[in-house]
Amino acid sequence: MTVNTSRFAIPSPEDSDAPDGPGQFAAQAAVLEARLAYAGAQGGKSVVAGEQTRTNTAYGLLGTADKVSNLVLPNDGDLLLVTFSALVKQSVDGAARIAVFLNKHGSPDVETQLKVRRNKSVVTQAAALDQASGVTDTYHTVHSTAAGLVGWRPDTTGDADASPTTGLAGGIVSPNELIMDLGGTLNWFYSEVDSGVAAQSSVMGDFILPVRNLAAGTYDVSVQYKASSGSVSAKERVLQVWSKEFPTSGV
Repeated sequence: MTVNTSRFAIPSPEDSDAPDGPGQFAAQAAVLEARLAYAGAQGGKSVVAGEQTRTNTAYGLLGTADKVSNLVLPNDGDLLLVTFSALVKQSVDGAARIAVFLNKHGSPDVETQLKVRRNKSVVTQAAALDQASGVTDTYHTVHSTAAGLVGWRPDTTGDADASPTTGLAGGIVSPNELIMDLGGTLNWFYSEVDSGVAAQSSVMGDFILPVRNLAAGTYDVSVQYKASSGSVSAKERVLQVWSKEFPTSGV
């Protein structure tokens, strides 16, 4: 069949082609299937509005889990794309951690905390919360970035505003620090020159967290919480996850 491609690169027969209807349809179907596989994705979401609390010193799910299950990656090297946002508070300053976990189905299942590169090292990654002097037990934002989850340091008393019901940008803008736990060590990333520390990061989060280095298989993605002392509470939690397949050939 002569390749006479359309806008979407689907081959079509020309009048000069030999009469071979089944063969021509088969060729079109093969290319169409490959294009759909490349564009295709599957996913799910978890939306929990109300407040829930955890007091355990080990990571675990809240009463209603932030979890998307049974995401299938057909090929080694496919991607999972994650977005997460929540309002979170802690009863003890610096005690809360919030992290993404991946569970790969198998015999047995294997669950691991998300890791990230920090200079030469590969370390576990989590959001942490820090509060300015006099700011205690108040809700502030945790959300996803390309490097994992981050917390934001509030500098005023009172809870963060509730989210609007229609239309909210994915990222966040703040003049204050982003806070991560990297391999068990707190790290502050500054959005402006602050106490002589040069700018290190953007004030706006990337929001979409791509997870790579994944083998083919079925995965669950969850957000889990812990508090080294006291409690951690969360509300307005939105977890969205989808898979992105990359065909092995033909596209």
